[in-house]
Amino acid sequence: MKSFLRATAVMAFVLCASSCVAGDRSPDSMPRVETGSPPSASAAGGAANHPLGLADADFWGDYTRTQEATLARFAGGGFRGLLIDLPRTVVLEQHETLPLVGWYVRTLRQDGRRDLEGQAVVAVVDLHTGGLRAARALDAGKHRPPPPPPSGLDPGEGVRSEMFETDLRRMLDLPWRAGRYAAAVILQDWVSNVVTTELVDGVPVGDTRAAEPPAVWPPAGGADLPEYRRRPDSPAVPDGVGIALAAAPEVRVGGPLVVRGSFRLPLSARDWVVKGSLAGGSKTRAVLSIALLATGSDDPGPFPVQLRVPVYTVDGEQAIGHFAVDLVTLARLPRAPTVYFVHALSRDVVAAPVRVAVVPADRR
Repeated sequence: MKSFLRATAVMAFVLCASSCVAGDRSPDSMPRVETGSPPSASAAGGAANHPLGLADADFWGDYTRTQEATLARFAGGGFRGLLIDLPRTVVLEQHETLPLVGWYVRTLRQDGRRDLEGQAVVAVVDLHTGGLRAARALDAGKHRPPPPPPSGLDPGEGVRSEMFETDLRRMLDLPWRAGRYAAAVILQDWVSNVVTTELVDGVPVGDTRAAEPPAVWPPAGGADLPEYRRRPDSPAVPDGVGIALAAAPEVRVGGPLVVRGSFRLPLSARDWVVKGSLAGGSKTRAVLSIALLATGSDDPGPFPVQLRVPVYTVDGEQAIGHFAVDLVTLARLPRAPTVYFVHALSRDVVAAPVRVAVVPADRR
């Protein structure tokens, strides 16, 4: 399967009746994934994890089979956003690709503000190790949306719906072996639902009970950052499972871009520190993989950072903790004026992003 926007399947469905817009939505409003819960999937009227109603075989066959029913749900439910799906199970001996199918739905007023082909990023997390792989979601040059209306001209009410597909194995250079993964598509500050898939070949993924978590990274030292204790400017720990992010809304070129996070996340057997381990210090209960992913308005990157965060507080089977890191140093962000959207992912949990504008150093 090629990773491109198929001419026969990627159709810009434009519905220009006022009934297509649910309620009095602002031009730039849409559902976002909040701490692991996919409101976009429920808003579209589908199952939370596999919302497009496709059988596994459809992903390698006619993945447009449920197209009309999906469009009807969009129109009836007022959905705006990114909605994706994956096969539930991929038998490695039978397939050579991992197809992701998705929809990009926006109002005509939103159309042109974001470039799906040029800016969309796919993020995939290994549910066993917590490791992140991220890359551009789509090949460039295969499709371009129509140009936005002239400046100052209101395009009116209406909705544009666009279907797309891509091969995650090729785009992410995904190891073709047994494993379980969670995936999401990110378009600046818009985030899709989270879907999971399992690659199977009859060989067990591994004995998670015997696994020892890797050492904390980046290690805390004498400098102010990184910091893994609660700070006065740390965001509040979420009441439920999730990650809360905070950052200064504006930073200067050449300066740090500090992202602060607080989390309440489930622990797997792999995360616990064995007594006497040097993974994170004598008071460390667990080490949790949390990935930060920055994407820019000018250069979408992506710019990922894989953190291994020490956990000092455990509530039952949940880890409670904090982190503060400088993305300029860790992600090697380009030193130029732009806007970054920073996301956090941990297994199948995706946090709402923070927006940070990078302005010229001499700006007053």
